Formats: sequence, C-alpha cells, structure tokens
Amino acid sequence: MKKPFLFLWIFLLNYLSAFSQNEFSEFNRDANRTGKTAMLVLGSWGIANAAVGGIGMIHSSGESYYFNQMSLIWGAINISIAASGYIGMKKGPPEFSLTETIRRHYASEKIYMINAALDLVYMAAGAYCIQRGNAEPTHYDLYNGYGKSLLLQGGGLFVFDCVNTLINLRKGKQLYKILEALRFNGKTAAIFWHF
Repeated sequence: MKKPFLFLWIFLLNYLSAFSQNEFSEFNRDANRTGKTAMLVLGSWGIANAAVGGIGMIHSSGESYYFNQMSLIWGAINISIAASGYIGMKKGPPEFSLTETIRRHYASEKIYMINAALDLVYMAAGAYCIQRGNAEPTHYDLYNGYGKSLLLQGGGLFVFDCVNTLINLRKGKQLYKILEALRFNGKTAAIFWHF
C-alpha cells in the first residue's frame, strides 16, 4: 500500500522539479536575451556619441568643441559599460536556482531604477553648467558646451533606463506568475494551472 504512494510522491517531486526548472530556465534565457539587447542599444548610443563627438571636435571650436568633447567622453564610458555587460552575458545564462533567479531579477530592476535617478542628476548638472556659463562670461563656452552635452546624455540615458525598468517590471509579473503556480506547505508540493 505504501509503495504506490511512495512512487506517486517521487513522480510528483520529479515532475515539479522538471516543471519549475524548465520555467525558470526559459525565464533566465529570456532575461539574458533582453540584457544583451539592452547592452547593444547602449553600445550603439555610445559609438554614435564617440564618433560624432570625435569628428565634431576636429571641425569645431568654442561651445561646440566642448559639447563634442563631452559627447566623446560619454561615448567612451557607455561603450565600456555596454561591452563589459555584453561579454558577461555572451555565454548565455547558467542554470540558476529559484532563489538566484529572483535575486538577479530584482537586482536588475533596482539597477535600472537607480540609473534613471542618476540620469536626472546628470541633467540637473547640465542645467547648472549652462546657468553657470551664463553667469561667468569668461567660461561661457566651456560651461555651456559641457552643460548641453550633459542634458543630451542624461536625457538619452534616462529614456534608456526607463524603458529597461518597464521591461523588467513586466518580466517581474511573468516571474510572479511562475512562482504563483508553485505551492509547498512543508508537507505537500503542488503545481496549479489557471485556465
């Protein structure tokens, strides 16, 4: 009598394990694809800024020179961030446990939210530089060039970070649905499907 129940229990645990592992593996693969796409977008933004900034520095002077110089600097920073992020995700996601999947997802959400807040700081610094340039005519070109570049870079990165925050929030709802289907009360384990 106990053998059929033991067999059923082992079958259920194996099925539950396979189901959850498959769901989390797919979630992690999708998160990895989304992260690589984000790094390609950031890298493209960085390359465009570095190229335009570098060429612009050669063919400009005054305020435009400083605008292009700051764009070149931001481009190089964005390229390095995107390259290191992309290389880290290139192999694909390793198999993460349930806990690690949840931890990584929420860490990604937080990073984009914090970066969006920093982007607002960059834009405020740009506005301050422009105001400062208007108050100090001897450094007008420097402050206004850097300030306008900071406004552009901060604005572009703000859009990037907000879009990625929204994508991660949507993925968080998917993760919640996966977790909602699993139940364990210490004695029994179950999978629930809602039709």
